[in-house]
Amino acid sequence: MKSKQEGSQTLEFTLTMLPFFILLLLVVELCRFMLTANLLDAALSTAARQVVRMNAKQDILQLLRQEIDEQDWPLFNNGKMQLEGRYYEDLEALVLNQYDSDYRGQMYGEYRLTYDYQMLFIEGMGDASGINKFERTVLVAHERR
Repeated sequence: MKSKQEGSQTLEFTLTMLPFFILLLLVVELCRFMLTANLLDAALSTAARQVVRMNAKQDILQLLRQEIDEQDWPLFNNGKMQLEGRYYEDLEALVLNQYDSDYRGQMYGEYRLTYDYQMLFIEGMGDASGINKFERTVLVAHERR
């Protein structure tokens, strides 16, 4: 005669392991999210330090992009990065948000790096939550040669 509780251990194991596995995936995704955010900060600040001293004839955005690409950071798809630059003549123009898109020897530069973040385990999950895009901005005072 078979017991009425036969198979209950399998059911209990399944009901316990499924939430545990989902929780484990969420922890891994959270760690990856935080690592990506910190690496973006490091990539932009390191590249900005390299391009502070520029000539008025150099394309700073191209040099900044080249510096970021040379760093070869893990977990990044460099094709998902967008860079934009705004250049301010002086501190007053910075306060009034009067900027140029082209660098012509202006004193200040504001560089914005935008990265499209894709969750690892659940495709499309971050689209509605607002965590699918990182934006980092750095303000640089250009040293004139």
